[in-house]
Amino acid sequence: MAISDPNTAGLNESHIRGLLTRWQEIDRLMSEVESVLAAESSGSVFPKYKPELTPVQTRVVRDYIANIRRELLQSATGLGVPLPAPKIGSLHAIRVDLMFAEIAAEECMPEQMRGYGDLSQSAVPQLRGMVEQLKSSIGKLMTYLSEGADFGARLQRLDRTEDEIGLLRRIAEIIDRRGMVEFRPAISAILERLETKAFEIAVFGRVSSGKSSLLNRIIESDVLPVGVTPVTAVPTRVIFGPEPSITVSFAIGRQERLGIDHLGEFVSEEHNRANRKQVTRIVVEIPSARLGEGIVFVDTPGLGSLATAGAAETLAYLPKCDMGVLLVDSGSTLTEEDLGTIRMLLEAGVPTSVLLSKADLIKSADRERATLYTKEKIRERLGIELQVRPVSISPDEERLLESWFEDEIAPLYRRHRELASQSIRRKIGVLRESVESALRMLLRRHGPNRPGAEAVQLAAGKLRHATGAFDETTRECFLALDRFRLAPGRVIQGIAREAVTVQAELDGEWVRATSRRIAADMTRDISDLLAGLALNSTASLIDCAKDLNIAEAPAPGEISQAIQEMPAIDIGSLQVSLHGGALSGIWPRLATHRFEKTLEDQVGPAISHAFAAYASVLQRWLRMTLNDLRERFDAYAENYRAAIVRLEQAGPAPDSGATAGIESDLADLELAEEVTAK
Repeated sequence: MAISDPNTAGLNESHIRGLLTRWQEIDRLMSEVESVLAAESSGSVFPKYKPELTPVQTRVVRDYIANIRRELLQSATGLGVPLPAPKIGSLHAIRVDLMFAEIAAEECMPEQMRGYGDLSQSAVPQLRGMVEQLKSSIGKLMTYLSEGADFGARLQRLDRTEDEIGLLRRIAEIIDRRGMVEFRPAISAILERLETKAFEIAVFGRVSSGKSSLLNRIIESDVLPVGVTPVTAVPTRVIFGPEPSITVSFAIGRQERLGIDHLGEFVSEEHNRANRKQVTRIVVEIPSARLGEGIVFVDTPGLGSLATAGAAETLAYLPKCDMGVLLVDSGSTLTEEDLGTIRMLLEAGVPTSVLLSKADLIKSADRERATLYTKEKIRERLGIELQVRPVSISPDEERLLESWFEDEIAPLYRRHRELASQSIRRKIGVLRESVESALRMLLRRHGPNRPGAEAVQLAAGKLRHATGAFDETTRECFLALDRFRLAPGRVIQGIAREAVTVQAELDGEWVRATSRRIAADMTRDISDLLAGLALNSTASLIDCAKDLNIAEAPAPGEISQAIQEMPAIDIGSLQVSLHGGALSGIWPRLATHRFEKTLEDQVGPAISHAFAAYASVLQRWLRMTLNDLRERFDAYAENYRAAIVRLEQAGPAPDSGATAGIESDLADLELAEEVTAK
């Protein structure tokens, strides 16, 4: 800081610097004293000081500190010494500390801790679970800091007076008053929807299913990048704007407004692999007539893509949209990923439509068969009827897309405000029920059935163990998948061994069936690991609910429902000419070797290609299944973790004042819900 002629005191620049240095040291020491006072009531896990001051002494010390600082300020004013302004923002400092906290948590993983000595088998999942829970809480705090204004201020700015706003305001007040941080992400998402006043139509689908091409055709602009490699690393919202532009938000809280030609730098896997640029939101503005009336289209990352971080973004975004459109390549079949997407959309209460893309590539009769097959598959697997329609962006078949748009999307323009309000009411209703459940848990912690400290600690340990098991099982599953990738050579060898024992002419169908059976044997470890994870996590949650005296617990098999049937390998047609008994008189090992050579020449490349393709399909299915399992587990685990925190904070004796306050909160919510329902 450049210091000008100070004034009346006749101090030179060196005098001023000397005074500032000493005043800053005094102020720093006063802050140290304040930190000692704060430490006594901070609830730190590792308290630095023994509490020795009475409340009155603490108040008096704070008053003296305030006086000392006033005297410093008066001295600076009297001597004409300008005080330097702070250079570092508090939000930035907190974010940096949180980043280092996340690194410190990661260093508690078993792989790092083994450097201090061998770990017991029971300690590994506990450590993994502890790290996952810490990183999750740190991540949620970082997200909260990036949101800006608090709930009250954001609600105050809304120019809406509907009854659901009153209910949401009461829920927000209770969440803040009771420290229910686990509900902040849900209420923040609802607030975001209220603030945008939009009706969001999100397009989901596998990589190369044609999502971006379809949206470009709908908005009548080629703004979204289209390519054969995975694109769209984060969900991209397309809204109406007077001039083409993009606004990019980053995890550190920074925003950039750029020209539309910069979009590919952030949404493509090539330029933003695994979202290494830490983009949290992209909004594209286009002056398209089809984006009027508050309608917003969202291009999501391809599920099952090589951009696994992008796929995770899509799964996280699923419940936030008001309508979901699943795009399925009409030239392929409905996959487990597609069914999983539909299931999660429906579970989140999101209306869903299914489109068969690239319909121009198949004949009209085949379109009808594909449409009927898709509808029947959805009905068979999910027990629901969904509208399924073929579409195409080809000029020759544009009537298909236009027909769908006019029948299903155009009416939304007329009803979007009503539909958006309905969507928000559904989300607020789900949130209200969750908060009520948490309040009743608070009542139980002050009641006669409050679980003891030992039971609470036992439940916390079970949750850490079960959370860590997800990370451990994920590692084991992908190790098994890596072993499977090396399978083609072993498959040929296995077929040859079986062929030696068969006294018959062997054709391509026999080789196909044998290959499928061998593939199923090789992937059984993955199925067993997932089944064990679902079974054990369910048991852990049920045990935790009992320990905590919580009625809400998963039903047997509820989490296992996330494990849909593993996709079968498609070997394709094979041309094989073998006779099992032709080498029956030869030494078995030599016979096997000769058959192996023959098979390698005849079908080796075809089997290698089929197994490589199947490994990719299996990887996508595995990621989808693990994500679904984790979501179902976390739906209960998050509530239990919050209950553990509240039980640990509760005093040893029932608090009648606290009980009355909680009962009042419950009554307020019930009254607000009655008003909203009228």
